[in-house]
Amino acid sequence: MPLVPSARRRVALLPALASCVAGIVLLHALLLRIARLRLDGAEAGVPAGAEAASSGSGWFDAVAGLLAQTTAPQFYGSALAGLGMIAGAGAAHLAASRRSRWRGFDVAYGTRLWPWVLAAAGLALILSDLLWGRVRLEGQWGAAFSAFVSAAPAIVLIYGPGWRTAVTGAVLGTLTTPPLALLLVSAAADPLGLPRVTGSVAAMALGALASFLICRALPWMRAPAPLPPRRDVQVEANLIAEQGAAGSGGRRWWRRRGRRRVRGFGMHDALWLPRRALADFTEAQFYGREWASLGLIGGMLVGWWWTLPAGAGVSALIPDVLAAQLLTACLAVWLYADRWSAEGWYPTFVPIVSLVPAAVLDLGGGWPVILAASALGAVIGPSLARRIARLLPVDFHPFIGSVAAMCLLTAGGVPVLRLLL
Repeated sequence: MPLVPSARRRVALLPALASCVAGIVLLHALLLRIARLRLDGAEAGVPAGAEAASSGSGWFDAVAGLLAQTTAPQFYGSALAGLGMIAGAGAAHLAASRRSRWRGFDVAYGTRLWPWVLAAAGLALILSDLLWGRVRLEGQWGAAFSAFVSAAPAIVLIYGPGWRTAVTGAVLGTLTTPPLALLLVSAAADPLGLPRVTGSVAAMALGALASFLICRALPWMRAPAPLPPRRDVQVEANLIAEQGAAGSGGRRWWRRRGRRRVRGFGMHDALWLPRRALADFTEAQFYGREWASLGLIGGMLVGWWWTLPAGAGVSALIPDVLAAQLLTACLAVWLYADRWSAEGWYPTFVPIVSLVPAAVLDLGGGWPVILAASALGAVIGPSLARRIARLLPVDFHPFIGSVAAMCLLTAGGVPVLRLLL
């Protein structure tokens, strides 16, 4: 009996998936070894670095705090990770504008709006920190970060570039999402014993719904016609279709010097799956780019190593959190590779920033937790997000479906995993 196209695609990607899983296991073991050596060195008198990390001037600490909040959706909260992520995204945007062969997947979905996405999100974060930064729940949890990854950048992607759009999105995001997050966490997530991410992502969904409804009533907010993509900035579906049909042709991509187009791999190329999984790490910030994700993860690991001896118990779980995130990213991309091919984009990033890290931190890590959370998130999260997004009006960004799915997935998944594990 012949395999259906989706099954054939998964079979073709199995070697890539197996290689990714093996690499994740090795990386996890390496990080545990590095942690042990670092802690042993601290016991022997090697400086921990915590003092240096917290001894900057007032403006330095303020900037570092804002950068750290840009990576709160990944559960990192690292200034170095935030700096690396933004630098990687900026390099990707510059490479795309120059049509470089090294740019990979296009940042901000190839819309050329990344500078405005960053401006709106950054302004929303600053305003939110000024208005809500002093409001802290038990454990010093704050909600200011939620404005960075919700309504503000989404409004720019729907309504187009310009300071009027960016400022409107930033103000609406600041006034809706953080206060809702504080309310939902304190009134629902904490009393029910759920991870606080359920309250923050629910607030992102509700705040964005309110913000887009308000935009309809604002006379200066008019959604422009979609920008036609340049020939060298095609959506992922066209790229996959072209390269998947042609195959690699026996020539390496870096040797094809005569063609100016996106240098992404087709689905028949072994590196498409790990690159797509890596890019998913920065989808929450609307970047979706490998270089941004490498900067994010690299910066987080450097900061983790530097402050590990002085860190709390959560620092010891970073290897488990990262391994679980990488594993669920690879599984989700592999499972929904046919949807990537058919639709051009699919929310496979959903479990990376919701159920998986929340479950690892809640249950204390370990391979049983990593495997169970990764599989559960990869199977349910993306399809649930897509189903919800299809219910939205055309002038509402589909990220609302993603954050709503994160809430449902985490609120249902963590209690189930507690029972099973």
